[in-house]
Amino acid sequence: MSLIFGQINANQAPASVHHLAVMYGGIKHFQHEKHQFLGQENAAFGHALTHNTPEALHEQMPVYEADSQTLFVAEGRIDNREALTKTLGIGLAPTLPDGELMRQAYLRWGEACADKLQGDWSLAAYNFKTQTLFVARDKLGYTALFYHFNGRQFSFGSSIKSLLVLKTIPKNKRVEYLIRELALWKSANNETVYKGIFMLPPGHTLTLKNGQITLKRCWFPENVPLIYYKNPQDYAEELRQILTEAVQVRLRSHRPVAAMLSGGLDSGTVAYLAAQLLKPQNQRLRTLSHVPLFGAALAQEQNAGWFLDETPYIMATAQAAGNIDPTLLNSAHLSVTQGIAKQLDINDTINHAAGNVYWLIDIMQTAQRMGFGALLTGEMGNAGISFTGIDYLLPLTHARFLQHPKRLIKSRILRPLAMQYFKSLLSRRSGVAQYIMETSHLRHDMLKAQNVIAQMGADGADFYQYYPTAKAGMLHILATAQLRCMFGANSKHYFGVEKRDPTGDVRVLEYCLAVPNGVFFDEKGQNKQLIRRMMQGRLPDKVLFETKKGLQSADIAHRARADQQATSAWMARVCQNADFQGIVDVKKLQTDWQQFLAGQQTGTLQMQTVFKTLMVGMFLES
Repeated sequence: MSLIFGQINANQAPASVHHLAVMYGGIKHFQHEKHQFLGQENAAFGHALTHNTPEALHEQMPVYEADSQTLFVAEGRIDNREALTKTLGIGLAPTLPDGELMRQAYLRWGEACADKLQGDWSLAAYNFKTQTLFVARDKLGYTALFYHFNGRQFSFGSSIKSLLVLKTIPKNKRVEYLIRELALWKSANNETVYKGIFMLPPGHTLTLKNGQITLKRCWFPENVPLIYYKNPQDYAEELRQILTEAVQVRLRSHRPVAAMLSGGLDSGTVAYLAAQLLKPQNQRLRTLSHVPLFGAALAQEQNAGWFLDETPYIMATAQAAGNIDPTLLNSAHLSVTQGIAKQLDINDTINHAAGNVYWLIDIMQTAQRMGFGALLTGEMGNAGISFTGIDYLLPLTHARFLQHPKRLIKSRILRPLAMQYFKSLLSRRSGVAQYIMETSHLRHDMLKAQNVIAQMGADGADFYQYYPTAKAGMLHILATAQLRCMFGANSKHYFGVEKRDPTGDVRVLEYCLAVPNGVFFDEKGQNKQLIRRMMQGRLPDKVLFETKKGLQSADIAHRARADQQATSAWMARVCQNADFQGIVDVKKLQTDWQQFLAGQQTGTLQMQTVFKTLMVGMFLES
């Protein structure tokens, strides 16, 4: 949860400590214990220290190593401390901070150290002998590393705020980025919404030498080999052991640890395992959950595919664990537009789930107010422990197909053929394409001029994906994790509460990637069987075998109506913005909002879309 930042002058001009002071000015309001600058010749690094672990009380960063002539800075939490110190041949003292452990790893292995470190971390090292900067970050943790290079000066930081305060960096926004967000079109590279500011992707390293930047991938999950057991339960038992270890290492904290808890499988599994690990110490686990503010109104509504209030499922998990103290938050004090405005302040960019940010902020604010130092999550579960599997890859002899011949023809034959050979035609008729053309507020002339639908198809957008293996399906989800990691990092810095996700642990994900597709199903073809076998007899059946999903922000329409005055004011303001008018059909946006107020449009998707479009306008106005 500490932050690092720095400057390297590729033209060999002396580094300025004043430059670091300016960068620190962008993040000094974040919760931290102290900060330190260290400059040497043409390089200068800064560090803002937070006591996230007991060992962090002894952290001293940045460090200059005279023998190797290296300036080093690091932040984060290392989870394989015992194995790492044993390999390095150094003692695992309680005063050994993780930053120093990373420095020792770098001195021993150089750039190869990135593959040795497990946990959520980032580091930077400048070698004055070779005039080479090396920057690295973890494979999939709640971290972020932003950078800017103008050919002379390279600036980097854990928070984009440390770059946005620099007058030498333009703040021009990328319109294409905004279009991509509104079109559910994932970014194709490591660019941010600001031109010239980039993110180092997860599982990558960066080197700067002779004025040239080189990015290198250091994690290759696609190479994980499959493992084969006769009994599907063996996978569940082994995975539960690995996941329990991932939860255990994330309980190491200077301040108490809480957990997010929904009514679903992923966060429920994490919270249950954490509670069991705390029991021997006679400790209870505090969980934080979002529940509807307008629960009574939702009780009168029907939704075939979703359950609208997760409270019964949350309470069932808490009761099954035995030592969970649930806190249910209805975010009555925080409107949707207030949440959006706060989100923009936290992240300095837009967020896909604009209609959910208010309750995510409420959970972080509550964790901060209650004095927690870390918050467990299960956000990466759908790419691993609760992966659905790929139904059309099941063998032809599977009972799912034998008992339903029509399903065999449709799922096992026609669907794969269509997705492989008629993807272009399907893309134009897909739900995503219809959403862009009918529900979103993107201007049709702009969509046509930039050929957005066709470009999305060529870019591999999620119209209709064909996965030759279960691993390919999981990797597709993991490829979208960069923004989730970034938002988690920004949130933990802002609130001073470190988000930690055991389901995103590399050991957990790599094990799931090694599981054959059939293991995710039972003999009847029901999916998500890996996690259900793993947690059977632990999580309550009510949660474990529920086929519906909880609908996030289920009462957003009721919240919007309660906050209609502020929303209407924002709507009128953003619709006057020229940049906003260039990409958004403001007439359609205003019409959708007025129809909602008149009771003619009440769908959750429509309201989520209105607020997402409004967020873009609020961002352009900020």
